[in-house]
Amino acid sequence: LAPIESYAAHFDRCAGERHRLEASPQYFHGGAVVASAMRETLPGVKVLVLVRDPVERLWSTFRFMRSRLADLPPDMTFEAYVDECRSVRERREPLTAENRLYWTIEGGFYDEYLDPWLDAFGDRFRVVFFERMAADPAATVRELSRWLEVDPSAADDISYSVENKTVPVRSSALQRLAEKNKFSALIAL
Repeated sequence: LAPIESYAAHFDRCAGERHRLEASPQYFHGGAVVASAMRETLPGVKVLVLVRDPVERLWSTFRFMRSRLADLPPDMTFEAYVDECRSVRERREPLTAENRLYWTIEGGFYDEYLDPWLDAFGDRFRVVFFERMAADPAATVRELSRWLEVDPSAADDISYSVENKTVPVRSSALQRLAEKNKFSALIAL
């Protein structure tokens, strides 16, 4: 299948539906090339970008990587992590397997990515701040529903709860053992 047909196949179950939703944070960083291709391929599409305070975003990512025992040095402090992220950015390194843990700061420079999307979509482009959504999710969903031309009353029936909160690991050694055994169990299957 050609790339667009492969992509469209993901939505086969939505045939006849008025709305289809797809999400990926990586599209936003594709800039003008991705925005133009999206506008040409999906006429009438609306684009929503959810942004978070860049410092909170970086802290959250650091904590998440710590909780999952990513390849960060075990004694790395948040300050050292930020310094390494800044260094990768200052060197203008492209995202690679070697620097992926330190490239996360790049995504927080929203102003460097907004213009192509605004140019491509105008009033069909919306930015929502995570902090606003967290403070009043029902009001935010109602507002977005109106923008998307979807019945906003459904927002009142949603249970807004945190489903993927990162919690710190209590024992790094026990976590490593659990991860090792999980992979061993998967290999045994």
